[in-house]
Amino acid sequence: MESYINRKMNEKMNEKMNEKIIIRYSFLTGALLFVFFWSVKAQKTDKILSPAAMEWMKTTNLWRQTSNAAGVLLDDTIRYSELSAAYDAYRGAFRRPEQGERENNLTFSAEGAEKLKNTYVWGRFDYMRQTVGDARYNASLADPFRGMPYYVIDENASNWNNQHYDLAFKAAYPASSKLMLGIEGSYRAWIGAKQRDIRVDSRLYTIDLKPSVVYALAPDHHIGANLHYYNLKEYSEMSILNVYILQNAYEMYGLGNARRTSGIDNGRDGVYIGNNAGFGLQYAYSGPLQVLFTTEWDKKVEDAQVGQSLPRDEGTVKDVRWVTRLRAFRKGERWSHALTLEYLHRHIDGIEYVTLLNESTGWESLRSDIRSKYRTQNTAVRYTLFANGADGYDWLLGGEVVYSKKKDDYLLPASQMTYENIIFALRAKKNIRLSARLSKRLLLGVDTRYNANLSGYYRYGGVYPDYVAVTGLMRSDFEYLTSSFYSVGASAAYSQRLNDRSGVTAFAKAAFSYTHSGDYHSTNRSRLLISVGCNF
Repeated sequence: MESYINRKMNEKMNEKMNEKIIIRYSFLTGALLFVFFWSVKAQKTDKILSPAAMEWMKTTNLWRQTSNAAGVLLDDTIRYSELSAAYDAYRGAFRRPEQGERENNLTFSAEGAEKLKNTYVWGRFDYMRQTVGDARYNASLADPFRGMPYYVIDENASNWNNQHYDLAFKAAYPASSKLMLGIEGSYRAWIGAKQRDIRVDSRLYTIDLKPSVVYALAPDHHIGANLHYYNLKEYSEMSILNVYILQNAYEMYGLGNARRTSGIDNGRDGVYIGNNAGFGLQYAYSGPLQVLFTTEWDKKVEDAQVGQSLPRDEGTVKDVRWVTRLRAFRKGERWSHALTLEYLHRHIDGIEYVTLLNESTGWESLRSDIRSKYRTQNTAVRYTLFANGADGYDWLLGGEVVYSKKKDDYLLPASQMTYENIIFALRAKKNIRLSARLSKRLLLGVDTRYNANLSGYYRYGGVYPDYVAVTGLMRSDFEYLTSSFYSVGASAAYSQRLNDRSGVTAFAKAAFSYTHSGDYHSTNRSRLLISVGCNF
């Protein structure tokens, strides 16, 4: 027994050390990526890219929007680099309870693409430092919205200090006149720290790889395929600083069903390990009308355990996701049209374990059963009309309709939550040419959105209806998810070249949005985003 515990403790120490090494490696890689992007400033970019031109480029390049990296060779393979820094602030009570009533985000981003002989490469690095105020009902997960029902909540509103590191790349190579090969990868490291008892130090990382291939059936017809694998791990360490005040904790199992513990004075470690396997298929037609059809299927299996030295199986989720999209784009002499049709189906099975502590071997799992099911369906239609211009577009008018349906069931004791929503959205932008000298431009935008709740139902069938897991978390979340609301927003982006000889375009952006709901409790939420940067 003693050797078993020592072995597990050594494994825990090694895992913590590996996590620190990975996080440092991510930061160093991001710094090197920044240096690389800055160094290519001396090179001549293919085009002068204002904010409108960048948006136009990413809209018209259909393969760039897929998970098939090889297909970017069929897009406009321009060279560019962009650096930006932003301040993003949220205020207001209309939000999910795990979100903060106040959120402040400081972000740094670097993105660029380059041609290296026959290979086209793209990369991005994002860093965000986040402070969250008065977040509730989360005492374990860095991301409580990723589809994991097995976690811990407490009764205290608390601030969180978070850091996010996100690194991604794509590379594409023409193996022959008809065959193109590619690979896409990403690394994500999130660190979250809860500032009030029950305190949490949570570290989440994912490593993602997508090898891909595209084959030309004819000059205007291409088919593609890609594989998708990623590994996820999260380690959350819970502790109490003030041991003289009893803190109730609730181990969640789904839809308010929970087990209350009388405190975690000795700490509690949560370990989440997941693996995802999937694939994607693509077909593209390139003519007067560009069409790209994609379908992607993924299955993730993620285990939740309690403890490192003596791990106990808490639960497992089997998360299946299927997404199908049809994108079309047509450029005419005066007008251009972009259309997207999308359907998403997601099905999560929650598996729970019956365990027994064996003094010799540790916790043993005697039985496992599916105890909960979570289903999501989304259907979306998006259309944008562009008035063509010399710098991307002169103006645009776009709209979208999104229908969503959610049906969650906890099988025993029977509990259920269902709701249906439909969103209508409109947006418009005007690209104003202020001066030909230094390519001075002003991009103005407005948008509005209305979410209409069609139906909603929540019933808790357990024996503890007075638990805060029901009266606090689930009731608040249900009220948000079934609220009708509207939002309005406005944005402005100014850009210009630094001088007549420079290929560097500097920009400053600002955006504000306001959301209001009159359902349940009349609440609102606002967002202010300010960013500066340059591309070259």
